[in-house]
Amino acid sequence: MKAIWTLIVLAGIAPLAGAQQVNRVSGIPGESHRVEDSSVLANGDVALAGERYYFSPSFTVLATLSRAQSDGTPLWTLSMQVLGETNTAFGVRELEDTSMLFGFHFGFQASSLALARVSSAGIPVWVRSYPGDSTYGAAGMERDRTVAAEYAVIANRATLPVGVSGQLLRIETFGGNTIFNRAYEPDGIVTTSAHFNDLDFEIDSGDYYVTGGVTRVIGENEYENDLLVARIHRITGATVWCRAYTLPPREEAGPRAEEGYSIELDSTGAVHVVARADSPLDEFGRAGALHLKLDPITGNVLATSFLPDVEPGLASLDRLSSGNLLASGRRTFGDGQGQAQMWEVSSATALSPWRAEYTDGTSSGNDAVEHITPEGTFLTLSGWNYPQSIDPIGSPDQLFIQTDLFGDDGCSSIVWTPDPITPEVEINTVVLAVVNLGPGQSLQTQNSRTVLETALVCRAGGCVGDLNNDGVVDDSDFVLFAEAYNILDCFDPSMPAGCPADLNEDGMVDDADFVIFVPAYDQLICP
Repeated sequence: MKAIWTLIVLAGIAPLAGAQQVNRVSGIPGESHRVEDSSVLANGDVALAGERYYFSPSFTVLATLSRAQSDGTPLWTLSMQVLGETNTAFGVRELEDTSMLFGFHFGFQASSLALARVSSAGIPVWVRSYPGDSTYGAAGMERDRTVAAEYAVIANRATLPVGVSGQLLRIETFGGNTIFNRAYEPDGIVTTSAHFNDLDFEIDSGDYYVTGGVTRVIGENEYENDLLVARIHRITGATVWCRAYTLPPREEAGPRAEEGYSIELDSTGAVHVVARADSPLDEFGRAGALHLKLDPITGNVLATSFLPDVEPGLASLDRLSSGNLLASGRRTFGDGQGQAQMWEVSSATALSPWRAEYTDGTSSGNDAVEHITPEGTFLTLSGWNYPQSIDPIGSPDQLFIQTDLFGDDGCSSIVWTPDPITPEVEINTVVLAVVNLGPGQSLQTQNSRTVLETALVCRAGGCVGDLNNDGVVDDSDFVLFAEAYNILDCFDPSMPAGCPADLNEDGMVDDADFVIFVPAYDQLICP
């Protein structure tokens, strides 16, 4: 059973005055560039943490930190490499002096976690490695504002002799020295492994809230993977509470799998989590995004909701100025194809007032952040994209989409109001022991700076009927329209992603759309 999506009529959503939303990709020919995490800087620029891949003369992966203008125009990219290792970035945050704290992993050994302080111009100040295992994708990184000195905390994972454990590292940012480095070890009887993906902290108490995953023993040679959320005491490091959250098992398919991907506290102190979870609607089927609103004192569930058919991004939940939350991810089709998505989450009900999908190319929305500029407030989505409507720079390229407050980028987005789905969630207590890990040490890297090439995928105000976004409505668009017209149903798997030929947005490509297409075809050149 699938939820029915009610489309929002985009024409009724007016963009902010002066807004010019931009959808672009950036990269270097012959290389691949990805974004895992992004952060808005004090002057309105955006910092992007990701990876750079190239295959000649040998396969090489470099961790990259990029700085772009508010519309995604690249300013510089810093590539960092520990020689002979695979280098992948996971996070970036701006510090008070406008330098940035940049996090990456290298290789697969026990001290492959690295942090660097980088100037606003992209010059490394220091680089250090810390005991902590490698992981892929984004990981939580937050400024700690509970004390006067500057600190940074990340959530990660560490491999201990007994298995995988969650990790918290806190440093002072002047020189990167360790304040504490702790691993959270499962008991091995009820829980066999645990890991953290993201964190936030409560300003008054300074306690940390982390989310991730835990593997629990449920019977002889039977296990299930559950969503983990814990509150950790700021001073002692002990868990104030630690819970595993799970959806009820399926009759035929057995236990479902859940994993906490992102965590954020709202203005009231309530804890919000976005998790990847198997669908509560089906015995078998695709996963989706599970939203939890939790009591910060007890960990009890205050509200839940579920969005089907989306893979949420790691460490991608941010708080909007309205008090609601902003999340991002990717709808997948099971064949390697996918579309970037972004959605709002109500801080009161955990339901989503809108959900948007961006339909140009195969793409993934890895991070969504609120973006305040002199022109107004925008939402920004970053990730990666295989372009369709333009010649690709690399494969894939960095994705940068700027939208209005409703997720509309003015060109490729489909926005709708999801049907409310509120699943029941079961809670179990988890016990984690604290293990102290060692301090960090200086790390030597090879660094290089460059400027990425950039190309617009589309710009707000594109004309109706220009299905390939080349600025004209001509025979090539007619061919695309005819193919979609023959398929008819927008939800047919063979329909091009986003159903761009559905010009009246009624879920079908039929005669009503042809009536709209013909005048644009006759006019030829987009106004």
